[in-house]
Amino acid sequence: MVTSASTKSYQRQAGSSLLIQQKRLIVRHSSAAAVEADESTTTSLKPWPQPAIESQGDYRAEAFLEQHIGGPLYAHQATLPHLPIPNVEDTITKFLSTALPLAESDEEKQSLLDASASFPADAAKLQQRLQARRDVDMNDSSWLQLWWNQMGYLQVRDPVVVNVSYFFHFSDDGTLPAPSDGKSLGVMRGASMLVAAAEYRKKVCSGSLPCEAIGRKDPKTPLCSAAFKYMFNACRIPAREQDTYKMYDPSLHQHCIVSRKGYFFSTKFVDEYGDPLPLEVMESKLQRIVQLAGEAEARGDAPMLGWLSSNDRDSWADARDELLKAGGAKMEAALEKLQSGALLLCLDDEVSVSFIYFFVVFFFGVFYVLCICSLSLRTVVLIGILFIYRIRFRGSSAAKSFGRVELLMAQRPDTIVGSISPSSFFAQTMARPGCSVSIP
Repeated sequence: MVTSASTKSYQRQAGSSLLIQQKRLIVRHSSAAAVEADESTTTSLKPWPQPAIESQGDYRAEAFLEQHIGGPLYAHQATLPHLPIPNVEDTITKFLSTALPLAESDEEKQSLLDASASFPADAAKLQQRLQARRDVDMNDSSWLQLWWNQMGYLQVRDPVVVNVSYFFHFSDDGTLPAPSDGKSLGVMRGASMLVAAAEYRKKVCSGSLPCEAIGRKDPKTPLCSAAFKYMFNACRIPAREQDTYKMYDPSLHQHCIVSRKGYFFSTKFVDEYGDPLPLEVMESKLQRIVQLAGEAEARGDAPMLGWLSSNDRDSWADARDELLKAGGAKMEAALEKLQSGALLLCLDDEVSVSFIYFFVVFFFGVFYVLCICSLSLRTVVLIGILFIYRIRFRGSSAAKSFGRVELLMAQRPDTIVGSISPSSFFAQTMARPGCSVSIP
């Protein structure tokens, strides 16, 4: 998830942002009440069999994690119905009902009818191959998922910002107190959302989140939960021809990433059990990040490395290789820290130039969630957003070690300066007519 760019491309893809605003759900900002005791606050997350997994886009390769994590979230994975293949005749019927009204002449209408009449015979062999893929090659999964994940996302070379990202715009939180002690509305709301996200993260990563199901009557039909495990502590890694998606064991990584003024910071936001740190602690951490970013900005020469991830994927892959080559072990450790973070919060005064992913909270309290459509699907993201937006925020007394704020990648190698200049691909894209970054 990425920035707050409200371009026309975003607007076309983000119709579900209206759902958020229509809900008019109130987020309550309260640090006095204690967290209600439940089983999720008394157990730690189960360690994975391996500390990290680099996915190539095939859900089957990571399916073992669903059995390992267990819980209600993955209880129905083995009994899910397979994705059906529509027959050619039904497809043609639906196509004609949509296409014929658009025909501009009788000749064009007849051409559509003639083509549709011969299509079932022409498509017979392809339909047989598709059925064989479902019954043989992909009989333990969806026949579509590998094509969808690889050709639809990981192999696409366009920049994800603008071309792939979509966003949800939250209504203002009227329960926030007036800014005090130097804390902005952005700091208070950002801390609140981190606490809520931490609570939801534990439900997902422990498997205790109930499985989504559809239908008006019982028994309802459960939906596939495969995409949930790619939601937190995961990052899309740029590579030539096809990206990968690296997933990190949530039990080993208790930090999130915060970006401000072109700098990236790592800070702990959950305790050793995976429960959220107290709200007051997160506010203090974010306030400290505001201070550190201001001091770094005053020294000048912000690295602005976030620009790199907004370029086309091959250029970003080359720039990442150059970062590792020039920065050595220190840069590798910084990138690992960034990639393994549970999520990213962008905390800026205005439109940000640090384009990575997840939460965006401006200093004056405007809140977005921006998403990259990839292995964690839109439906899964929306479920999490609605959970986070409904939650009543409370401080937690479970945390013992609050950790420190760590500045990542404070300097940039000279060899990649050209990739983050105003002449970069992203800057040129945003300079086109009708493409702008704005805040409602």
